[in-house]
Amino acid sequence: MFKRGKVDIMICTKDRPSEIGLLLQSLRTQTYQDFDIFIYDDRSGLPIQQHHFISMLINRLRLENHHVVLWRNDIPLGVTRLRKIMIERIMKI
Repeated sequence: MFKRGKVDIMICTKDRPSEIGLLLQSLRTQTYQDFDIFIYDDRSGLPIQQHHFISMLINRLRLENHHVVLWRNDIPLGVTRLRKIMIERIMKI
């Protein structure tokens, strides 16, 4: 019998709190729930975890047994480099 595995969702963001909030809410309500979320903030003006709505969604996802990891970069790197760094970090976990 085929068993579906856990999915790692990698999100790179910079100054997009509304979109991240919508994305996290959408993930919460989808049918497939076996996933972990890794968010890399590429030096947004205000860190995404300081947005009240996003913080509440992250806490809710954690209560629903999803592993949510937040990283914040001090120097803007761009999406391509962030994806590479995220993959390397996730492989070490």
